[in-house]
Amino acid sequence: MGRDGRIAYVELWADDVIARWAARPEPPEVWGTRLILWVMSVHQDPVGTLPASDEAIAAMLRISMDDWQRLAPSVTGDWRRERDRWVIRRIVAQQRRHDTLQNRASSGGRARWRDKHMLNGMLQASPKHASKHMLNRCPPTPTPSPTPTPSPAPDVRGPFSGSEADPENSLVDPATGSTGLFPGLELDEAKNRAAKLKADVAEVYRHYLEVMGISPAAYKLTRAREAKVRSRLAEFHVDDIKLAITNCSKSTFHMGGNEHERRYNGLAEHILKSQECCENWAAGRK
Repeated sequence: MGRDGRIAYVELWADDVIARWAARPEPPEVWGTRLILWVMSVHQDPVGTLPASDEAIAAMLRISMDDWQRLAPSVTGDWRRERDRWVIRRIVAQQRRHDTLQNRASSGGRARWRDKHMLNGMLQASPKHASKHMLNRCPPTPTPSPTPTPSPAPDVRGPFSGSEADPENSLVDPATGSTGLFPGLELDEAKNRAAKLKADVAEVYRHYLEVMGISPAAYKLTRAREAKVRSRLAEFHVDDIKLAITNCSKSTFHMGGNEHERRYNGLAEHILKSQECCENWAAGRK
């Protein structure tokens, strides 16, 4: 615990970090930059935020603007922007858990202090009354213990797989019901995310038609195909998906140069069929 009530460390779950890196390997400088910014956000106001300014962050890191702009897309991919601040959800959630535990500890300490001083006052005023009070607080006959119920399985998910339904990991403010640091912006943010996802789907589809030389009439974006694109966008950056499409278009075999003279270049049917397929195509391993 920090002296000013801030968290004194950043939770870093090894299994989560390794799993995330395995799914999408990143250079060490990206992870190093991300980690130092997590730590710096602890000393910002509010905790867990950073200025949404490339100049300010580059100055904090003591690197050039060109270096920061090169790293920024990877480093800020999981952050959320609210007004003029970047919000790092894992740090905000950790600070709120810390505040909750501190409030519980403070409440328990105040209750014990009141009981102690009330009992001392009773002993001085009326020892007999104090004895009755102690008997009421600590009855001689133990009460039957309730039948124990099985404890729920511990949540082994780390910060990267946290759920908004989990009150300990949620960013919902119990007093106001707000899910962000700035009430009233959540609805706009949800609309912006939906609009960006729709635009990314359209961008992937246009790129596929252009690279493969296919007309929209010949390969329509059906609901099933759109759902497949949306699934991959939840796992990969739009540029990675476009790279996977481009790499497939360069494969003579998949473009029809095989003994069956058949193409295996369907967007949803082949390239984005699964997370593994998209990953292999983007890495040029097909």
